[in-house]
Amino acid sequence: SYLKAIRARPSMLELMGVFAGKWPNTLVFQPGGVTCSIDTSRQTKALGLLRELQNFVEETLLGCGIDRWLENKSLDDLESWLKESHHQDSDLGIYLKSGRELGLDKIGQGPTRFLSYGVYELPEGGTWLPGGYYDQGFFSFDGQKIAEHIKYSFFEGYEGGIHPSEGMTQPYVDKKGAYSWAKSPRYDGKVVQVGPLARMILDKDPLIYDIFSRWGPSVFLRVLARLHEAVRLVRQVGIWIKEIDERKAFYKKPRVPTEAKGIGLTEASRGALGHWIVIKNGKIETYQVVTPSAWNLSPKDSLDQPGACEQALIGTMVEDVNNPVEVGHVVRSFDPCLVCSVHMLKK
Repeated sequence: SYLKAIRARPSMLELMGVFAGKWPNTLVFQPGGVTCSIDTSRQTKALGLLRELQNFVEETLLGCGIDRWLENKSLDDLESWLKESHHQDSDLGIYLKSGRELGLDKIGQGPTRFLSYGVYELPEGGTWLPGGYYDQGFFSFDGQKIAEHIKYSFFEGYEGGIHPSEGMTQPYVDKKGAYSWAKSPRYDGKVVQVGPLARMILDKDPLIYDIFSRWGPSVFLRVLARLHEAVRLVRQVGIWIKEIDERKAFYKKPRVPTEAKGIGLTEASRGALGHWIVIKNGKIETYQVVTPSAWNLSPKDSLDQPGACEQALIGTMVEDVNNPVEVGHVVRSFDPCLVCSVHMLKK
C-alpha cells in the first residue's frame, strides 16, 4: 500500500504544520517555549488531521481499530490476531507473515543492552516513555556513564573514552586505521542499542517485551517495535491535543547566562539524542552532540568492541554476495541517518 501511504503523508505533515509552521527545520521551538500559541481553532484542525491519519493506520496498516491492536499483550495474542482474516491482508499482517518467512526474526540481533533517555515530558513530572538502561535487568540512567571513543574515527585529540561535556571534534582525515566519521559512544563501557525497540523494552511494553524475552532482538522485532510505538503515539497524541489549554502561557522569556554548562537529553525517532554545551563570556565555547545513529552505527571503540549494527551484521548468512539483501535488511532495521554516520571502506 505504498501509494496509500504517500497519500496519507500530507495529513501528517500538515498536522505538524499546525504546531510548527514548517517541518523539518522549524523555528517554532525556542528556549523558553514555542513561538505559536494554540487556540480552539488550531486544536480542532489538528484533531481533524489526526483523524485522517488514524483512518489510514486503522484501515490500511492494521486492518483493525487502534484499540483492538493494543489488546495484543503477548506473542500468543499476536498470533491469534493474525489468524483473523481481515488482519492477514493488512500491511502489518503481510509484514508479520512475510517477515518470519524470510527469516527476519533470526538475523540482526546485535547487543542485548538498551538505552533510552525518556521522552514526552508530562506536566506532573516524568516522561510518558521512561528513560533507563537495560542489561538483563532494568537500571536507572546515569548520564556520567556516557563516553565517546575515536580510535577508529576520523578525529584526533584524545585516547580512550571521554564524556561528551569534555569532548572535542577535531577532524583527522589521514588517520591510520580509521573508517568512520562517527565517534563511538558507549554506556558504562558497553555497546548498547537505542531507538523504538529500546524505548518499548524500557517501557516494559507487554507485547514487545514478551517477544523480546522469547526471541531476543532481531530485524523483525526492531521494525515491529517502530510500528507499534507509532500506533501507540497516534492514540496518545489525540489525548495531548485535547489537553492543551489556550489560557496558559506558551512562552516565558529565559535568562541568557554569561557563564554556564548545559545538557539536553531527549529521544529522537531513531533513539537517544544528547546535546552538551559550555558558555563562556556569553558565547558558546564548546558544543557536542551524540546522535542515535552514533550509538547504533558507531565503529569499534578503544577496546575494539564493534558497534551495535556491526555486531548485528556479524555472522549474517548472505545467500548471494553480489546482492546481499540480508545486509541491507539488518542495516535498515536501525533506520540509519546518513548525516550522522558515514563509513568509508577501501576495496
